[in-house]
Amino acid sequence: MKAHYTDDTWSPWSKAKTVVLHGEGGEHGYQLGDVNHDNVVNINDVTTLIGYMLNPETQICNICADTDGNQEVSISDLTLLINFLLTDSWPEN
Repeated sequence: MKAHYTDDTWSPWSKAKTVVLHGEGGEHGYQLGDVNHDNVVNINDVTTLIGYMLNPETQICNICADTDGNQEVSISDLTLLINFLLTDSWPEN
């Protein structure tokens, strides 16, 4: 992932990050950030969330996408998801 800044410069590439999720008894629960419910939090969840913001008919897991916990899915959730992938941590509430 790279950031494109308003002055038309780019950040360096981030390190690749994949997180594997394990639910109890092999069942998938609601993992924060797993927007597409594929048991992995990665860039695919970011692109799925962007797709949802462009077209609300896109299927997502709203509980998993609501990363800021305010009961709605918005750009702030996308920002937190990208931050998680770059830093491997969710901000403390």
